[in-house]
Amino acid sequence: MTATAGYPAQLKNGANIVAETKKLDLGFDIDQYDTTKMTGYGGSNWRTFIPGLAKATCKGDFSLDMTDTNGQLAFFNAISSGASFTLHCLTGVTATSSFDITAFVKNFSPSLDVSKENTVAIEFQPTGAVSFTP
Repeated sequence: MTATAGYPAQLKNGANIVAETKKLDLGFDIDQYDTTKMTGYGGSNWRTFIPGLAKATCKGDFSLDMTDTNGQLAFFNAISSGASFTLHCLTGVTATSSFDITAFVKNFSPSLDVSKENTVAIEFQPTGAVSFTP
């Protein structure tokens, strides 16, 4: 695959583009269950594993813009309402290539600094499977 720049990527909440996205981090993990057996003296000393449950993480860094009613403000309001979101993390490789996630807001952390741009870090808790559209 050819290397691509990050600037064409974007985050959508449903059909709405989330304003001021600066960075998105996605992670995918699969638990590994240890199935190693005691083999007695002279047996193998290698552990064995089987794959278990999968999980995803999604974090974003944004320039703070609470006038973004379909994005940042909606994510902030979800802290008290418990609303879930259908997020589309478009990669920018093609017009439609995206990771699609249903998630709750896990953490909303504004950073206000007199000498810098105001930012907010938002962490989402995906619930269920993540799909990818090439």
